[in-house]
Amino acid sequence: MTSSAIRIAICALIAASAPATIAGAQVTVVDGLNGRDPSASLTVFGTGGISISPTQHSGPEFVLTTPTSITEIGGFVNNCREIVAGVAACPNRSPLIVEIRPSNAGRPDPRVVIASFALTDDGDPLLVSYESVHPNVLLPAGTYFALFAPGNPADAGFILGTTNDYQAGLLRAGTVDPGASATFIPGAFLAVRIAGAVAPVPTAAPIADSYVRAGVWGSTNFGGAPVLTAKKGASPDNTRRSYLKFEIGARPDVQHATLRLYGRLSDGSGSTAETLVYGVADTSWDERTVTWNTRPDLGAVLGRFVVRATAPRWFEVDVTGFVRAEQRAGHTVVSLALRNVTHSSAFAEFGSRESGSGAPQLLIAP
Repeated sequence: MTSSAIRIAICALIAASAPATIAGAQVTVVDGLNGRDPSASLTVFGTGGISISPTQHSGPEFVLTTPTSITEIGGFVNNCREIVAGVAACPNRSPLIVEIRPSNAGRPDPRVVIASFALTDDGDPLLVSYESVHPNVLLPAGTYFALFAPGNPADAGFILGTTNDYQAGLLRAGTVDPGASATFIPGAFLAVRIAGAVAPVPTAAPIADSYVRAGVWGSTNFGGAPVLTAKKGASPDNTRRSYLKFEIGARPDVQHATLRLYGRLSDGSGSTAETLVYGVADTSWDERTVTWNTRPDLGAVLGRFVVRATAPRWFEVDVTGFVRAEQRAGHTVVSLALRNVTHSSAFAEFGSRESGSGAPQLLIAP
């Protein structure tokens, strides 16, 4: 490739780069309302649903794939224990509460409540209304249950499931008899909604990165280049490898760490490039001086991906095990490397920290 062609490829990579949304996104975690307007109450007569009582706290399962702040839990509910001949027989009733419980062996844990909150209350025992709370409680990734329960031992009620002309969404659900037992329900009609916001994930930018090149380029430093490259060439002169260094600091035990790279193929020759990510024990190298001849040794392979097109995109590799091990060893800086072990005519190129919005990222979830 000529020097002008290299400049064009680099410019295309930088100009097209844009950070993906990784934090703060509003998400619907569960929606069993099935189109029902939360502002419209309905009469309790002719309705049915799943019971709520002191010995049966009931509600849906929900799964979080990333740390999430739960911003709303609500449902169409009624909290009158008994209605006799059209008359409510539930004096001194209290608002229902909702409990967040972890999943234990596929069922809500009957002995653990992560948090509980009182719901709003319409004050009318003959109505089924959408009662909710906005807890803004942060939960790590995992499986949970939101169980509706009486506000005091004398109360009971139900979560709306059906009416003569309405059916709530079919959700995975569970019940508990607190402190005693739990059940899992693979499908229950529950007019419940849970919303959240994806929690910000701490993002580390590289404190150093550079590619190195073999052969006649063995003593040349490329630390100021706006790209990182990886290629196994037909000759040493065309073989390239890249190194990245991130500061992770002293932090609680890492739950998940992901390396993100914004990259593409260098040309449309029809080849693909498989790039491997390695852990590197040596963090003493300097991006201003590192060369092929002084490059640090590679450690274990942490992951791999295939670059197939000249259109740039984000690639992600799970590096949790390596980052966690380095952290537990007391290290506050980690080093990674990119290498291709199979020959291809095109090489894989990625934005370096000099590229701006296409710079590498290390996402660390505490």
